[in-house]
Amino acid sequence: MQGEKIYMDMLSAGIFTVFRPNPAARIRLLCIPYAGGSANLYQHWHEYLPEDMEVVVAQLPGRSYRLSEPPHESMSAVVSELMTYIHQVLDRPLIIFGHSLGGCIGFALMVELQRRGLPLPAFFIGSASRPPHQLQLARKTHHVSDEKFIDMLREMKGTSEEILNSNDIMAMLLPMLRADFRISETYQYTDTLKYAVPAMFFSGDGDRYLPAERIALWQELFSSRVTFASFPGGHFFIHDHINDITQIIKGIAADILNKTDGK
Repeated sequence: MQGEKIYMDMLSAGIFTVFRPNPAARIRLLCIPYAGGSANLYQHWHEYLPEDMEVVVAQLPGRSYRLSEPPHESMSAVVSELMTYIHQVLDRPLIIFGHSLGGCIGFALMVELQRRGLPLPAFFIGSASRPPHQLQLARKTHHVSDEKFIDMLREMKGTSEEILNSNDIMAMLLPMLRADFRISETYQYTDTLKYAVPAMFFSGDGDRYLPAERIALWQELFSSRVTFASFPGGHFFIHDHINDITQIIKGIAADILNKTDGK
């Protein structure tokens, strides 16, 4: 009963969304959206993944069903909220996946897990994410005028024209978007510790902001094996390659479970 209560507490926590709850899952995938994104980015991923894998998605404040809550303004605030509940998903092997800002959040979460002596993820996947120790690679856009900020969003091709052209919608979304970009553009990892976690990093072959040679700098932060994969498309290639990405995750999960079963 205690385990069931903990599980239900996790499902009811505002920070987590689980589209296909499975308390009997053998492994979990924690997904973290990009700046401005919501948990809905990953709402269909469980359909591509094995039934014994549970997909847990971080739902940050300022969007979706948390729209009325003020967005976080710093990485420390994001990680603090995640850490409030993260112990509830550490009872079985965990893969962390984050796209763009989500990758930086996932790494910052891993840093805090290490600091507190808690279990690290079995695998880390960063997708189109800036290496957090390379602050000079960050764009500086969160402080520009609304007009320039919207032009930047349009250039990145991650937001529909219908939304960008709606003054009412953008007035509602801009505070959250600026807060997310502020976190993305100011977070920096300054420690020298390298993480003994196997990792993989994805890039888009048409991503002008974070091409493969910049993504490759992530390997400086890990002492375990780091691999890379490139996909056709720009910064938001994730939308067009769900099947390919989840196939890779399936293989990673199978390897983790095989090693676990072999102990």
